[in-house]
Amino acid sequence: MKRSLAILAILLSALQLLLVLVSWMASAAAPSASVRSLLSEGGIRWFVGSFASNLSSPLLVYIILGAIAASSLSKSGFLKTLASLLPKGNVASAPMHWQQKLALRIVAAEVVLFAAFMAFLTLSPHAALLSVTGSLFPSPFSSGLVAILCFELMLISIIYGLVAGSIDSLGKLWDVLTSGSSHLLSLLLLYILAVQFFFSLMFVLGYYPPSINFYLYPHTLTFFCNYLIYRHLLR
Repeated sequence: MKRSLAILAILLSALQLLLVLVSWMASAAAPSASVRSLLSEGGIRWFVGSFASNLSSPLLVYIILGAIAASSLSKSGFLKTLASLLPKGNVASAPMHWQQKLALRIVAAEVVLFAAFMAFLTLSPHAALLSVTGSLFPSPFSSGLVAILCFELMLISIIYGLVAGSIDSLGKLWDVLTSGSSHLLSLLLLYILAVQFFFSLMFVLGYYPPSINFYLYPHTLTFFCNYLIYRHLLR
């Protein structure tokens, strides 16, 4: 996993350097063309001045929240307990402790209450999370969907850990919420390289700011990034 991420980071860095050289040669060979050089005065000014604004997006927040949620589910023992319930051929699943059974029941009740509460906020007349026109997409609900799900997963993990006994101190609670920080840093590095390359390409081609919405599908990108975290944590 780490080797694959390192290869991807090197590839993105190489593409960024290649783009810098190609943009410089293309603008020098055809000054009247619409291609802009990243090594020109304007290109350097743009690269440094817009670096932070290019990276600030809902996607960045979703990745951070998703990493915390993934860490919570894994380190609280909730995912391991769920996996033990799945059939494994002719091998009988290991019996669960009474605390684990109680924790799963309480989590199930909390999920039902959460679903009912969200239904009240989205399906009732003049619901608070609907748009001003009464639609669900787009609306405050759709904009905050990833954040809502991430916080719900964190709450599930905390409830399960407290009842099952895997969280028995504030230190354990802190570890559960932050144990995925190393994996988060790996994704953030790839995020920085990928986003900056995209906007650099748009600048070189003369489409900056891009007419398309780069964050049109942030939920899909977030789920993909968090899948990488889950896969690594569950090894």
